[in-house]
Amino acid sequence: MTPTPTTANDHAHPASPPPLFPPASRWSRLWSWLQFVACLMLTAGVLVYLLWSPDSGAQTALDGPRAAPEETVRLSGPQCIWIKEDCPLSRKLQVTTVQSTEIRAPILTVTGTVIASLRPGNGKGTDYWQFHSPELLTAFTDWQKATADIEFTETQLTQIKLLAETRTGAQQKLVDRLQKLVAAGTDTEKDLAAAQAELIQAQISGRKDVHEAETAVRLARRTEAALARQLEQAGLEPDLLQAAQADVDIVLADVPEGMMSRVKVGQECAAQFFGFPDQLFSGTVRAIAPVSLSRSARETLVVIELSSAKSGN
Repeated sequence: MTPTPTTANDHAHPASPPPLFPPASRWSRLWSWLQFVACLMLTAGVLVYLLWSPDSGAQTALDGPRAAPEETVRLSGPQCIWIKEDCPLSRKLQVTTVQSTEIRAPILTVTGTVIASLRPGNGKGTDYWQFHSPELLTAFTDWQKATADIEFTETQLTQIKLLAETRTGAQQKLVDRLQKLVAAGTDTEKDLAAAQAELIQAQISGRKDVHEAETAVRLARRTEAALARQLEQAGLEPDLLQAAQADVDIVLADVPEGMMSRVKVGQECAAQFFGFPDQLFSGTVRAIAPVSLSRSARETLVVIELSSAKSGN
């Protein structure tokens, strides 16, 4: 066999292995570039479509706020709801007309006493009061007298002031005239001094009379206030006694203090008497007495104005 000739380079640098991938050709690189550009354009088109497509959010932002949907239920007033006809909710509802009914059940039942009654004069005079005790009758009579005394003393005070002013004014005119006469020399200074003394005496007497009249007015007012307070403690309001009409009874109801929250002035009420078990008499709460009935009973007096007319059976 003929030996294979070798060279020095063959021993120093061994031969390199062949490449794993052959180098791409020019047309292969061009095709890859075209695919990349196509993918990029497709991605850009998808993004543009997502951004500018007529979906709900983008269309609302471009075209402005959409019209509000038609209401089917709304609040139309105090304690009143409006529901659209032919809607699913209205078809499920059952409409019923409610009839109002007045309930006449009493919220509180108490006992009471008729303490005063105004009865007509029946052609014999003015209406007169009847009381359930002599003490109340005496207090009412004294209160009426004190009321008349106030009117009388006030009239007297006005007249006394007018009399004092008239006397003082007349005496002052006399003094002024005498001063002119003395200055002219036709009258003496003695007469002028006497007139001035009478003027001072008239002023003192006038002030004294006015003071006594004012004291009488204050005393009459104080007496009237004390008697009115006595009537109020007994459950009788003086204003109610003055404004009451004929055929009116005043009842004092014994209301426990724990039930006072149920009673108000102006509240309607009804009374039933043992002598008339089948009849009711209508009334109105007029006042609440300022004092309790007693400490042990813990009850408060409520003043009721009761009409003598029957309210029903």
